[in-house]
Formats: sequence, C-alpha cells, structure tokens
Amino acid sequence: MKKVLILASGLSAREVDNYDYKANDWTIVAVNNGWLATPLWDHWVRANNYKGKKPDKIEPPKVEINKYDKYVTPYGGQKQCGFSITLTAGYYVLQQFDPDVIGFLGADMNYTPQADGSTHIYGIGYDVKTNNIPDPDKMVKEHGKDDPNYLENIYLRFSKIAKEQHNTQVYNFSSIQDTRLPYPKNNPRNFE
Repeated sequence: MKKVLILASGLSAREVDNYDYKANDWTIVAVNNGWLATPLWDHWVRANNYKGKKPDKIEPPKVEINKYDKYVTPYGGQKQCGFSITLTAGYYVLQQFDPDVIGFLGADMNYTPQADGSTHIYGIGYDVKTNNIPDPDKMVKEHGKDDPNYLENIYLRFSKIAKEQHNTQVYNFSSIQDTRLPYPKNNPRNFE
C-alpha cells in the first residue's frame, strides 16, 4: 500500500509525533513551514512566494518542489485546482506517487489563536501578520469571489479526482475538531 502524509503548518502538525510514519512506510510531503514539524519529511512543496524559514540544506533523497505547473495542469490548471499550496501539494502527490491513501495534518485552516497568539506551529502566520487575513480567506475573496462554498468545493474537487482517477482515499488525520478541511477523519494506524 502506498501511503502519503501531507504535512502543513497548522497547529495539528504537532501530531506528526504521535505516530511513527516512517516505520510504517509513509512518505511525508511537507508544505511550506510544515517541514519544521519533523526532520523526517521526504519532499518539501513550497509556494514560489514563500517567505518562511528554509531548511539549511536539502540533500538527496530529500526533494524540494517550487515549480508545480506540470502537476496541476493535467487536472485543469491552477485556477481549477485552487490557489492553495496545500492542494497543489496534493496534486503533486497524485502525479508522483499515485498513492492508495493520503492523510492531511496541519491543514485544518483554523486560525483561532492559542493563548500565546500562535496560529501555526511556528507562531503567528505570515499571512495574518502581513495581510490581516489568513491565506484561505484571502483566496476565497480573490479567487472565489466571496463564495462561502469556494474553499470546500476546491478541496472536495481534489478528493473526487483522487478517488475517480487514482483510486486514492483522502483523509484528515488531525484530532482538531474545529476544522474547515472537508475530509473524513481517520487515523494512520488504520492503514498498517
């Protein structure tokens, strides 16, 4: 069974330590600052305009991906796939691995600050600090024309394509209940 964890940098990314993904044959694809959650990531997908901390060195077998048109083009292009780097990582995973299962962590799109003000594993999100709006909400305004269903629709489009074209199941592995990620909850232990 081919298994891929997509690890973003939301607060649930800390849960990556609750399970031994590597010992159980998962490939870990970190997104933007998600690489900070674990040194065990295999692939790092980052936005072209990424402003966060970068790894000191990326040596094989680790891989950095910052050009991804060829991964979204077969699925309708960036506009159809959505302007989310987390979703872009998902399409990259479909192309590169054709996995049986994809689990998401750190992708709840919940920006309720913790007691210390942090919204991500690394502190306050760059998007919130610089634009006063989380990237998903900015994406809804700019690309979804304020459609309240835009975010859910583009994420469900991805899981539908994954299922129909790759027979890939898509899940949310986060234990956080306040999530906007519209995938069924599951646990990586169920795929051993």
